[in-house]
Amino acid sequence: MPKNHSPEVRSYNMSQICSHNTKPEEAVRKFLFSKGFRYRKNI
Repeated sequence: MPKNHSPEVRSYNMSQICSHNTKPEEAVRKFLFSKGFRYRKNI
């Protein structure tokens, strides 16, 4: 894979990515739970 960014830019980009517990994800979880769906969250 070609390198499109310098290590500094890549580091900054990756630091801005939140991989779990995002607002849309929490909204979907709350909706499903309110509709009676029970589940376990794998981190």
